[in-house]
Amino acid sequence: LNQLLTRTRESLAQIRREHPSGNVLIVAHRITNQMLLRALLELTPDETVKIVQDNDEVYMVELDPGAKPRLWKLIRQKNLGDL
Repeated sequence: LNQLLTRTRESLAQIRREHPSGNVLIVAHRITNQMLLRALLELTPDETVKIVQDNDEVYMVELDPGAKPRLWKLIRQKNLGDL
């Protein structure tokens, strides 16, 4: 997982260099998504393993200079319990 986290951080840095503004869509698998959120939100390993995603879930992370990242999750009828 440490190697995946390192590669994920490197990939995020490259994406942010190549796209300093605007929207970027990243599609990945569960564990990679956990590492993306860990890197972006500065989560601990214990917090990271608590992230559970279904295959059809959509998240948005907003990154603004000087502000902590904001995480948004699309809520549909089937996952109203996540509110």
